[in-house]
Amino acid sequence: MRRLALLALLAAGCHQGPEFNPQEVQTLEITLASDVNLGTEAMPNADRTLRFDMVARDRTGGVASGFNGKIQSYVFFAGTLSPDRAAGASSLQEIQVTGGLAQGLTLNLPTAFGPSSLWLEDAGEPDRAPTYAAGSTPTIWYREPYLSDVQRPPVPARASASLSNYHSILEGKQVRVNQSQHGVDGRLVVTSVDAQAYSVSDAKCGPGGTPPCTSVALGHLYVFTFSKPPVEVGSLLKEVRGGVTEFVGFTELSFPRQDLLKNGETPIIDARLVPTPVLLTPATVADNAVMEDNEAALVELRGVIVCKPASPDDIDRFERFRQFPIDLGTGSGCGGAGAPSLAMPSFTFDPYQNDGKRIDSVLGMVRNVAGDSSGGRSFSFWTINVRAPADVKCSTCI
Repeated sequence: MRRLALLALLAAGCHQGPEFNPQEVQTLEITLASDVNLGTEAMPNADRTLRFDMVARDRTGGVASGFNGKIQSYVFFAGTLSPDRAAGASSLQEIQVTGGLAQGLTLNLPTAFGPSSLWLEDAGEPDRAPTYAAGSTPTIWYREPYLSDVQRPPVPARASASLSNYHSILEGKQVRVNQSQHGVDGRLVVTSVDAQAYSVSDAKCGPGGTPPCTSVALGHLYVFTFSKPPVEVGSLLKEVRGGVTEFVGFTELSFPRQDLLKNGETPIIDARLVPTPVLLTPATVADNAVMEDNEAALVELRGVIVCKPASPDDIDRFERFRQFPIDLGTGSGCGGAGAPSLAMPSFTFDPYQNDGKRIDSVLGMVRNVAGDSSGGRSFSFWTINVRAPADVKCSTCI
């Protein structure tokens, strides 16, 4: 009797859900124009402008002729949809569907890298519930990003813009950098190494990648390895991949995997290929756009004056990060005129004992720090992370 009652209950429950509707939209079928170039993995040169038709299919595979409304379009690449729905961004373009059809469509894809696809979905409208039907194209092959693509902000940097505006256009993506933007003369060269990270630059070298080398705007990236990096200054990378993140305003590649360029089984290390440090002046350090162009780059400052930490914030930063303010030597004083601070976390340099002393030359890696403190105060500043004692040329320093 109990068994019969249970079966009756289950049977009753089966009839309580929505009835099967064969006309309900099940999928969005995309047919690209026959002459659209999709590229290939070996030749990733696909068209950016796509021409296509779309048919909304019902559960029987027929045209969902009763479906009318607007659907949304995105491009899927590097692990996520763009624009980013989670961040509240609207779709690339709303597409009007009438009688289950949308014909003769043209859509220009935004910046996309590596294997990609056009993605359509029905997320509903203010006066219409979503069906959540979706569809995508076959793989569309674009080149993988350069370092400068990973570092590039959504809009051109401006001198006075807040540092927090300079997030990567690829933030949240899983990227793979496997080539130099300089072709056969370019090299991906490690320029600085610290306890848990390293920086790499896309160096423009002589014919066939011979020294000397220089760097270009945005062609640098900080790679956070969480432990001792498997590289050293001058190491050449065949490729590096990982997730693009922004850590208090600083673009990083996290959870990376790097393949070293080798001669047989021996990694190639050539410090001569490290790009010539970018010379920063009082004018350039006050220009956030120029500093953003050189984020994670190897740079040089000349004739700066050591300042001992004096304010509570400066004292805290020195005690925690071995970071201290400087005077650019222009009469603007300690920390004035947009002067960056120096950070020497891997060796001992005492700014209290060396207060007021002039550093002839100092090399280091540029990083920015921007965000909001727990007290609600906004902060933003640049630091130069000095790699080793040899990077500091100061004849009078202790």
